[in-house]
Amino acid sequence: MTKSIAPLRIPEEAKQRIRMLFMAKHALFGGGMHPEDGNHAIYHHEVRTTLEDLGLNLQLANQYDVLYSKPDVDFVFP
Repeated sequence: MTKSIAPLRIPEEAKQRIRMLFMAKHALFGGGMHPEDGNHAIYHHEVRTTLEDLGLNLQLANQYDVLYSKPDVDFVFP
């Protein structure tokens, strides 16, 4: 038996209510090749822009130290 697969949508209310932190070494980097880490920075930029394009309530960090300050978020996406 085959079921039709349809994409799910995040309700607008949830996008605003759920606070998310994207934490990655190059989360704040502007895209492109990084002088030391190469295309790894491109990957982080692509993940960041995808999350932003989804319209999520998103915070960004590029160091794990932010976790010690107990950020006001519901989920951390490393």
